[in-house]
Amino acid sequence: MDLVIGGDTGPVHLAAAVGTATVSFYRASDGKRSGPRGDNHVVIQSPMPCSRCFRTRCDQDEECRRSITVDAVVHGVEKLLV
Repeated sequence: MDLVIGGDTGPVHLAAAVGTATVSFYRASDGKRSGPRGDNHVVIQSPMPCSRCFRTRCDQDEECRRSITVDAVVHGVEKLLV
């Protein structure tokens, strides 16, 4: 596998541990703290001011979910594979 895309989940961290490139996205968790590190990984953090809140439920959940765009993920993929 050349690349794994996902949220702050086990498969992303397992892929990073075995050297596979990753594009991972973070909303309630902090991508700088929890995300894979290095040139082979792209971490996308929600731009909302309340991101990194570590809440499991929130009345802004839908807006937070939409704040991580497909374009941002595609850009991360292109950065690693092109």
